[in-house]
Amino acid sequence: MKTMILLALFPQINFVISYGPKIIKRFFDSGTNCCERKHKTKKTTVNQYVDLYSGPEMLMYFKYSNVMNIAFVTLTHGVAMPILFPIALFGICNNYLTEKILLAYYYRQPPMFDNRMNNRALTLMKYSPVLMLMYGYWYLGNRQIFFNGFTSVEENFGEVKDA
Repeated sequence: MKTMILLALFPQINFVISYGPKIIKRFFDSGTNCCERKHKTKKTTVNQYVDLYSGPEMLMYFKYSNVMNIAFVTLTHGVAMPILFPIALFGICNNYLTEKILLAYYYRQPPMFDNRMNNRALTLMKYSPVLMLMYGYWYLGNRQIFFNGFTSVEENFGEVKDA
């Protein structure tokens, strides 16, 4: 469950980790304090300036993997731990809103993607309900989930006799 909460908050954690060093580099490049409105730079070429002051490339496969990880973990283990469903809802909504804002204000213009990655992700997501049914059957058939104990072999099959 802690892992799912971490996955739900991962876009913000990733943003802080990736944007923090860039702020420090910009601060040292400007050579001024953070309250001044003047934009000075020590960069000598336009490419150096653009590389420092523009956002990173948008890694689409990274975003797909996070959402698919949330969905598969939730559908696989959600029958045993129903709290995963609201955490997954929060995580997917959080991913959507964070990536929408970052796409508008932080990332560079994304490269043109075709539908192959989206179609492949949808093909893989077709198998998640099958996993949910298999794991759900196993979870709901396991008596240790509902009762705080286990049954020994002797209780299930009678007394075991030595040959």
